Amino acid sequence: MRSTQVEHAGLLSRVDTPLGRANRVPIQFFLDRVLPPLCKDLEKLDSLINDGIFLDAIIARGNLWGYTKKTPSGIHRRDVNKAFASLQRDIRVMANRAPQDTEPTVIFYNNKEGESDFEEREDDSFPDAFFVSPETSRDAIQWSDIGIVGEYQREDGKKSLQENIKKVSQSMSNCIERDPRRRFVYAFTVEDATMRLWYCDRSQVVVSDPFNFVLDCRVLLHFVLAVSFAAVHQLGWDPTMVPLSIDGQTQYDITVRSEDGELVSDIFNTQYQASRKYFISVKAHGDVFIGDVQDRTPRLLDLVTSTRRTSPKGTSHASTTTTRFPVQMHYRIVYGEVGEPLSEVTSLYTVYRALMDAVYGLRAMHRAGWVHRDLSIGNILVVDGVGKIIDLEYATSNVRQSHPGRTGTANFVAVEVDCGCYIFRPSSLPSKPYEDHEFLYNPLHDLESLWWIAVYVAIKKEIERKDDEDSRRLWDTHRQAQREAAREFFYQRDRRHAALTYSQYFLKRIKRLHPTVAEIGLLLDDIRRALQTAYTKAERSIGAITFDMDAETYNQMCDWFGVAAEIAKDLNVHRFHDMEEESTWS
Repeated sequence: MRSTQVEHAGLLSRVDTPLGRANRVPIQFFLDRVLPPLCKDLEKLDSLINDGIFLDAIIARGNLWGYTKKTPSGIHRRDVNKAFASLQRDIRVMANRAPQDTEPTVIFYNNKEGESDFEEREDDSFPDAFFVSPETSRDAIQWSDIGIVGEYQREDGKKSLQENIKKVSQSMSNCIERDPRRRFVYAFTVEDATMRLWYCDRSQVVVSDPFNFVLDCRVLLHFVLAVSFAAVHQLGWDPTMVPLSIDGQTQYDITVRSEDGELVSDIFNTQYQASRKYFISVKAHGDVFIGDVQDRTPRLLDLVTSTRRTSPKGTSHASTTTTRFPVQMHYRIVYGEVGEPLSEVTSLYTVYRALMDAVYGLRAMHRAGWVHRDLSIGNILVVDGVGKIIDLEYATSNVRQSHPGRTGTANFVAVEVDCGCYIFRPSSLPSKPYEDHEFLYNPLHDLESLWWIAVYVAIKKEIERKDDEDSRRLWDTHRQAQREAAREFFYQRDRRHAALTYSQYFLKRIKRLHPTVAEIGLLLDDIRRALQTAYTKAERSIGAITFDMDAETYNQMCDWFGVAAEIAKDLNVHRFHDMEEESTWS
């Protein structure tokens, strides 16, 4: 069964970035719905401008003073700092002239010491510009000090835009990944006089339509005032996490509103106590509050999806659905153990042993009537050699009344969940009952996520080369085949679906890989076929899909993961570093 998808949401379109596909929105939507609200004294921008507060300092005939005659590219074609020096001045004046009793939360600087060309940057290179706290020393800036990111290109055009997208994606990611307090970040990019505004959190990226910041300086003014005088939590920092310097290292004093708790006890009764070891223990958990207000990260957009499915007989059926994403509540969990996520584990043996443990944990969870719904390479920890499942935020025992919208992590979500429909219905059965039946998450979707994790660590990570093994040319051939398979399975949605659903598609690509990886791939193909069989059996009658699954599927997956672990006993892996820039399909 073949599935193609076209995504849209009103005027919404998509922009490919290294962080995934960003939702592109009208500039007014970004100002009204994405940015922090303007303070009461700053709400009427037109009145402020007409009263002359900014006119004499910044604006002449609707243009910024620094660019009345030339755009940045006309000022200096080679030196970014010179081309955008006037922009720093104008942004600083905008904040200083605002009729506010309070001081700005952040102050704007161009990064005179930075490297503007992406190819010349290191992983931790700072952006071209940034808003930072007034207390920050410019000689000792850290990622945790940066409030808003700015990236420049002197020339406009597609090439410059792509360069800025790579730069701003890296910078936004660094702000979030290098500061545990950071929940989201704002940014802007400029190509000559064309500016875009950006928002990024841990689950979505949003970018505005482009605008000319020289001619439409009102938009720039709104942006500058909104971020300059926002509260720290409105800029993405979590005020319930206070950094402390202890023995020269940064640690955090974290507020947790509940004193104790056991999430796992809500799932397992005494019948399944032996399986608790496959879940990390919880010492405390509860909602996070900013003052007296419960903190949350709203989904900024709904997704309208038009899906056309074609059966092997050529019958085509189209449907349109609106996925309304849930408001995400900020929830804090204190775990009782410290472990290493599979994303950081380099031993393939350890990874596949941990996946065996995860199967055992899921079997008990499913028998108790629960599904996890968000298994990923970051949601399984290795603690003292045992794989433990974490992050039960989306776990539920009632799939009909649980969180609306799709759950799961892009690279690991089950294909049916990604499509929002049942795709393994035997072709001999009529389609009408399936089209009318509500699609529900079921235990097989959790097991398929484990399969995708197993494929990910085998395909999207590179085996460390040993000097006494293959010749360089043969090694490079295997490596290139592995890169191509990774692109297909994890960067192209339709081919990812084909890898699971078509018998020879996955196998054909696996056989071209390094012999050890190919041997593991054959076991993964056995698991794939077992999942297909289980799906087909379950979907002979949609209404009969239950949590009482046949133990054979669990047992087979455990056995195959165990064999894969033995094959990979002496193998270590690391990331394909030169693939990190590429866009994901999600």
